[in-house]
Amino acid sequence: MKVMICGLTGTGKSTIAKAIAEAMNYEYISISKLLREFAGKDSKQNGYWTHKEGLEFNDERLKTDIDEKFDKYLLNIIDKKDDFVIDSWTMPWLYNEPSLKIYLKCPFGVRTNRIMLRDKLTEEDAKSAVRKKDGDNKKIYLTKYAFDITKDFEPFDLMISTQYFDAKGIILYILNYVKTVEKYYQ
Repeated sequence: MKVMICGLTGTGKSTIAKAIAEAMNYEYISISKLLREFAGKDSKQNGYWTHKEGLEFNDERLKTDIDEKFDKYLLNIIDKKDDFVIDSWTMPWLYNEPSLKIYLKCPFGVRTNRIMLRDKLTEEDAKSAVRKKDGDNKKIYLTKYAFDITKDFEPFDLMISTQYFDAKGIILYILNYVKTVEKYYQ
């Protein structure tokens, strides 16, 4: 089964995707890492997207066709795979074959606090970085693909708020959902 997890910065995409992949014995595919490798950027730095180099790369992405090239590359990869979990900003809209698509949502303040703690930023820097990253990605995908990552939830099978539970609670909830869907998937 192909599982795609999407959400804005700080909703828990990577944490949840990794945990679900491990629990299901599926491959975990990190889009952030793959995109950075594809573009020749640092793919090992934690907190990359909320620091200077990552924010500058988003500016570059707005002016080039790197996203379109990368998404074609990625679609080719995932079309040939099965039994994986991917944390992606675009694949739920671009991949039209059978897959389970989950959208994570969370208020700005909670997401900012998570990023502040994770990336060791000041509150002001975290707010600025989250606003910029979310705004840049929204603009990239509206411009390049005509979908709004903050409003167009048509492709999703499940939407869940990650603000009310700790990571373990959300992971268990989503894992139960994935296991139930897997029984009927084929």
